[in-house]
Amino acid sequence: MRDWKTNLQCLTLATLCYLRVWSELLTYTPNDVFLMKTPPAPVHYAAAALNTVALAAVFRLAVLWATRNRSSAIAPYARWALIAPLGVALNALRNVISDHWEPAFRYLRTPVLGMAARQLLLGCAGLLVLFGAVTLLRRRLLQILSATLLALSPLVPAVLLQAAWMAHHSHPYPVAQPAPALKTPSRLATRLLWVLFDEWDQRLTFEQPPPGVRLRELDRLRAESFYAVNAYPPSDRTLVSVPALLTGLPVIHATPRGPAEALLWLPGHAAPLPWSAQRDIFTLAHERGLQTIVLGWYLPYCRIFAHKLTSCQCWPMSTQYTSLGTNFPQILLNQARSLVETVQLSPFGQSRATQHHRQTYFSMLRHACQSMAQLHAGLIFLHLPVPHSPHFYNLYKHDYSLANSPIAGYAGSLQLVDQTVTQLRRSIEQAGLWNQTTILLTSDHWYRKSASFDGKTDHRVPFLIKLAGVNQGLTYRKPFQSQVAAPLAAAILENRVKTPDDVALFLNQYACHP
Repeated sequence: MRDWKTNLQCLTLATLCYLRVWSELLTYTPNDVFLMKTPPAPVHYAAAALNTVALAAVFRLAVLWATRNRSSAIAPYARWALIAPLGVALNALRNVISDHWEPAFRYLRTPVLGMAARQLLLGCAGLLVLFGAVTLLRRRLLQILSATLLALSPLVPAVLLQAAWMAHHSHPYPVAQPAPALKTPSRLATRLLWVLFDEWDQRLTFEQPPPGVRLRELDRLRAESFYAVNAYPPSDRTLVSVPALLTGLPVIHATPRGPAEALLWLPGHAAPLPWSAQRDIFTLAHERGLQTIVLGWYLPYCRIFAHKLTSCQCWPMSTQYTSLGTNFPQILLNQARSLVETVQLSPFGQSRATQHHRQTYFSMLRHACQSMAQLHAGLIFLHLPVPHSPHFYNLYKHDYSLANSPIAGYAGSLQLVDQTVTQLRRSIEQAGLWNQTTILLTSDHWYRKSASFDGKTDHRVPFLIKLAGVNQGLTYRKPFQSQVAAPLAAAILENRVKTPDDVALFLNQYACHP
């Protein structure tokens, strides 16, 4: 009977250690569904179940060893061995609370700490509870832990049964069909490349760049482009900013609704509007018969806009879930590894999420460079994952080995933006399309952790337009909301804006006080 109880306690403790993994697999929200490239497959549930059982077996062997060696010299210190599994379980609980009870911690938001404050509070509270329990309760700790695990033991069959049910009902999202390609495409006089660098900061790029950052290609492009120094994004959230940038609408809030839709809240509207039904730059390009290519990150562009696009590929944000791998051995190993690392930090060097982010960047850059040579593409939209974290470019080694640098690594990611522009320009020039291509570079929001980076915060984002066949630079200083990018892009595609002066006159209609 005692062995049965011990086995159940070990299985419960193992389940608690994998609580974050199980939470991702069993309790994903509509927001998660919207951002997932695909829902969890049966292989994810099978790996989590096997990992849980394997960890429970490790705990059972440890208990067996401790029982047989009660008279050894290290027996009095055995209770300290509980710190590791209890720490893992408490950290898993911290992750779940932080992810799912976010509104309860909104009062902790400050310009300097933000999410870090919530994570730090929960982590410190867990450590205090853990060390307090070990030091103060002493001999009673095992009894309390034993009773607590027995009380929580119904969690085990509940998790496993729900996992079996969800694995059985797991189905990939339907693949949206792109718009048919033009049968007789013609060479375009002008085409538009719109590049959205995620979390790109105006101040840290052009005005107060970090030490060691040399943005030669961006400075070169700025000298021959329309350059706005006071562009303000619609929001600090990608889900709000991108719909506003693509539609030109003053979106104030957005909420996912299923895998292929988001609802947009606009001023003066009592009810939200479906994003997919709004006129945007893709609608205009489709109506004009232009071939449109989208390479997107984070948001499900292909599911929302496929019917307007000639070609589309998307990559999900790098999280612990999306970084597990594609086959059973990879998922099994990386689920276990995720117990001792986070998205940003890992004792093994680069975290799995950082490695995935690096792979995503290079995959997107390769496809982007290939797209530059598409002769008949009238509109190419790129939403790239840099300089957003997790950061992987080592500014001083000039390689991609940076690890465990969630804040300071932004400097290297800025350098990576410059390298990206170099690669894109080279691809366009090699295709002989530089003089036919207008390039718009901007961002969805500023660097939200800049206060932690250098003690300052600035809500401006870069806004550069290199007009086709024009090498004349112009600096524009009037403030404006960058969601004007949508009507401006439409004017460029319609050949109503051809020079930097045309851009200035166009933006004068939208100049405002931010």
